[in-house]
Amino acid sequence: MHAHRLTAEHHASVRATILVLLILGLVGCASEISSTLSSPTAEAPYVGVFTGEFVDGLPLYRFPSIQVVGSRRSITPE
Repeated sequence: MHAHRLTAEHHASVRATILVLLILGLVGCASEISSTLSSPTAEAPYVGVFTGEFVDGLPLYRFPSIQVVGSRRSITPE
């Protein structure tokens, strides 16, 4: 059986290729996140509405409810 040995240059080129692919992947993820954060619809649902009440001298604002989704498997029975 013939053993195929890779040279140091080949190892370096493989490492460089992996590094380039990793950087391109991270740049793609970062651009997707920044475009999501810059959209005006992402900011609108979290605007508080003044209720007309004051608590401890500070105005009370009501914010919209949020949904939290989780797995029941993470809850341990008592």
